[in-house]
Amino acid sequence: MSGDTPRTRRGFLAESAKLAAATGLASAVGCSMAERGPVLTTTAGPKPRSFSRDAKINLAVIGLGNRWHLVFSELLEADRNLGVKAIVDPRQDNVDRALKTIGDALHDKPEVYRGPEDYLKVLARDDVDAVMISVPNYLHTTMYLAAFAAGKHFYGEKPMSITVNEAHAGVISI
Repeated sequence: MSGDTPRTRRGFLAESAKLAAATGLASAVGCSMAERGPVLTTTAGPKPRSFSRDAKINLAVIGLGNRWHLVFSELLEADRNLGVKAIVDPRQDNVDRALKTIGDALHDKPEVYRGPEDYLKVLARDDVDAVMISVPNYLHTTMYLAAFAAGKHFYGEKPMSITVNEAHAGVISI
């Protein structure tokens, strides 16, 4: 916000309107797609498999920070008919904490992946039915679309996307 605009809701909305108008003007005068950000495409994958009410669901977890830990704890309260086949996180402290949590709760020893593109290896696994994705917002669209393309059920949080191109990539014509 500019220095002379009061810090009020009305002032915030006025500054937001100016920013939106400037952004629209930049689009209208011909910003190239490269200037707007990467172009993502949506690929529909196979239909995720269906489960009976009492079927065991084999999960993979991508992102093992504090948010994952909270959501996983709540998931365990709702349903213990889970297995965790794989976890993905570059930080060893997150991996160690997750291995302990999963081991204590489910007695599983998931395979550990640490590389920046290893989530794709996990999505390609046939023994993974669903994926919990709890990563920073800027990674959401790429990973959500990859899970969709792999035909996996997935849990993800908002926002789905943070740029216009990402939002367009998430739109599917039926």
